[in-house]
Amino acid sequence: MEGERAFVQELKALKGQEALLKDNPNIAFKYNLGGSYRVSNGWEPLGLTGYYDTFGPELSFARAIAAKESGNIAIAKFTHSGSQIIDWTPEGSMAKSRHLYPKFVQFVKESVQELISKGHAVEVAGVFYHVGENDMSFHPYRRDAAKRVQAIVNQSRKDLAMPKLKWYVSQQPPTDVERLNKLDVVADIAKVAAADANIVHLKTFNLPPQEKMLVITTEGIVRLGEAIAKGYLEKQ
Repeated sequence: MEGERAFVQELKALKGQEALLKDNPNIAFKYNLGGSYRVSNGWEPLGLTGYYDTFGPELSFARAIAAKESGNIAIAKFTHSGSQIIDWTPEGSMAKSRHLYPKFVQFVKESVQELISKGHAVEVAGVFYHVGENDMSFHPYRRDAAKRVQAIVNQSRKDLAMPKLKWYVSQQPPTDVERLNKLDVVADIAKVAAADANIVHLKTFNLPPQEKMLVITTEGIVRLGEAIAKGYLEKQ
């Protein structure tokens, strides 16, 4: 996720987070943001990349992982703020310009190949996908969220020739609206994960309160990255 309401200026004011403001040359970072609106020049040092002075959970995630894991770490980030799960499915939606799945798969393949061509042995430790706010406030999207996530996971394993590729699916609390609460999307995704040993469902329900419904702000994005890292380290 891009963290469209996680701002660098607010990060500067968060106690103990100063290191996140600096590039980390020990972690390789490749990114494609906003439907290719901003793209890295190959692999770069991990650092701030948001085009509105924003940042995503990769910064605090990487810090937590590096504190526990030895060896080389590379993070490839492919995201499109405002997209829905349907945009990531192999079939896509009616909005063909937002069909992200083929570009996502190609991005993963190219990222791995670039590292191999530089002489590195590469292990894809997992794909990290966050179920955010956009699908939770519209009945049809919320209803179909779990089966769409499952479809993306299944097809990606085939297209990447990684049948045991792990997916870490984090989820924030869904919209608390009476007419939508009959759809238990948390239970639906938990059921998908329970049936697949290589899907890890991370319930990130202890994030700071949000000023606007479901949109995670600066401190929340930092905490989200830490929570995802904790889930990865416990379930890898």
